[in-house]
Amino acid sequence: MKEVRNLLKTVYPNLDLEMKLNRYTVKSLSEAAGIQYMTLYNKVKTGKNLTMDEALKIKETLGTELIVEELFKKAVS
Repeated sequence: MKEVRNLLKTVYPNLDLEMKLNRYTVKSLSEAAGIQYMTLYNKVKTGKNLTMDEALKIKETLGTELIVEELFKKAVS
């Protein structure tokens, strides 16, 4: 089981759900997708500067059927 302290709420609710369903933390997702941990952490926490290449790597790693625009749709505040 993944450590709870590594779970992070992102600005993307659908990404949070997919990560939870697939048992990924930001750290394990960064390793599986080949994206540096701090780079991914900062981008999903702030919702800024995520590239299409990174988004596609994350989508592929998660194996989700969601389109990229839905996976990275920001929460309405």
